[in-house]
Amino acid sequence: MSCFPFNRIIQDTIMLPLVLLFASALASGPPITIENPEVCVDENGYLPGIDNGLDCCAFVVCDAARLNKTGFQGACMGGTVWNNDLKVCDDPKYVPDCDPTTCVVPKRTGAPCADAQPSGTTCCVGQNPDQGINGYEPVFTAGPSEGGYYVGSDVDIELESFCPFGQIFVLEDCCCEYEFVEDAICAEDPESFFFANPDDPCCSFLQCWANRTGYDTLNCMGGSVYNAENQTCDTIYNVMDCMEAVCDNDFTDPPCDDSGLGDCCRAGTWFNAVADDPIQYEIVAGQGKGESSPSGVNRLSCCPVNMAGEQMEFNATPGICCCEVPAEAL
Repeated sequence: MSCFPFNRIIQDTIMLPLVLLFASALASGPPITIENPEVCVDENGYLPGIDNGLDCCAFVVCDAARLNKTGFQGACMGGTVWNNDLKVCDDPKYVPDCDPTTCVVPKRTGAPCADAQPSGTTCCVGQNPDQGINGYEPVFTAGPSEGGYYVGSDVDIELESFCPFGQIFVLEDCCCEYEFVEDAICAEDPESFFFANPDDPCCSFLQCWANRTGYDTLNCMGGSVYNAENQTCDTIYNVMDCMEAVCDNDFTDPPCDDSGLGDCCRAGTWFNAVADDPIQYEIVAGQGKGESSPSGVNRLSCCPVNMAGEQMEFNATPGICCCEVPAEAL
């Protein structure tokens, strides 16, 4: 009998839409104004283009950076149309109200850029100067405005486009990117993501985020100390400066209280079984419930499928209290 550990509670996730083969989409055109930003939450961030002044092959991706007040245009390619029920570009036979021949779909080109990129002012998507790859058309030109760019190299006849709010146009990557301010500690050594914690150099360390704008503070397991030279937690005998340190970090799961709030408890979290569906369970109270659940409202979750492809079910028996493969399936 194997249990799915609840010390790593599965959080609710939103399934990103899968785009069918040959149904790739292009983000293009000026931003679309969204009159009611709340609809972006209701529609999981994707809106039908037909409801926003576009054709039935188009869709709008809400721009969370602008509080969903605007969105990016997208177009279904390869003769596909927008299926708003599934939030994907789909075969037209599944969307009978949309005729793809009436849609205006931007052309795509695979022609390589003629000149080496990036230059001082231009770039091409897919460029790799170290490998002699110039990238592929169209050519993009950095604009005079902050976050501005032109599609094409002849800036006299092209209208200036702008990156989403909070982003700048980067020639080296030929795309819009957020402008990050690196944390002073993480910027000390660009080759490392691990640093000693200046407030507790022996018992904990800092792990910088990928963009180096901040870090997480992590503890070494009890009995070990941080070795800055090796960037690992190590025995105290290998770190002379920490020979006298006593690191007693607690790595055990929190105990269950005696509140009896659910059918069973594991690692400090109370759970309820769902009578009509053995695959589902409720997180009643404890660390796994999360701040997103208002007081008094349980958080519903589902048991996963294990590595063998077997659907696990919730067992609320005290002492077990986890998802497992039912006995009759073994």
